[in-house]
Amino acid sequence: MSKWKMSIDSSLKLHLLEPYHSEDFYLLIEKNRAYLAEWLPWVQFTDSIEKTSAMISSWLQQYHTQNGIFLGIFINQKLIGSISLHTIDWQNKQASIGYLLDQTHQGKGLITKSANHLINYTFSLLHLHRLEIKCAVQNEKSRKIPERLGFTQEGILRDNEYINNHFHDLVLYSLLSTDHNW
Repeated sequence: MSKWKMSIDSSLKLHLLEPYHSEDFYLLIEKNRAYLAEWLPWVQFTDSIEKTSAMISSWLQQYHTQNGIFLGIFINQKLIGSISLHTIDWQNKQASIGYLLDQTHQGKGLITKSANHLINYTFSLLHLHRLEIKCAVQNEKSRKIPERLGFTQEGILRDNEYINNHFHDLVLYSLLSTDHNW
């Protein structure tokens, strides 16, 4: 896997998250903490720049061991979100996609564009066969992303994620490399 940097259009870019992004990523999380903490279990552990830096370093280690790609989403060089390919299973040629976006930038198609580029990269260059996205049943904004991208809803994973002292059901979506021409 090569060093990740991709221009989607003149202002929208994806770039591998690295330790020097720690403060900006922490500030992004802090600004959106209440919203993100409702859906992402790891948000509670990013309560300082140092902890955010440690998390980004662990993601970078996953990148170097070819187990994940954690990308920042940038508009005009400002970090506004992230998208990731994680839990890469090379034996079974599959992985999962995760994403988050600053609330003020939602509803503009930025995650859809970013995910589309990551999907294309995953199928055409990494030669994986299956991608999954899991979303909380109640997270309607997040669920629209895989639906818009042509993922198939496979089912509900009951009590699959524990956040804020209770379990959440997740919707499992999948996309196969054979579903489209990538």
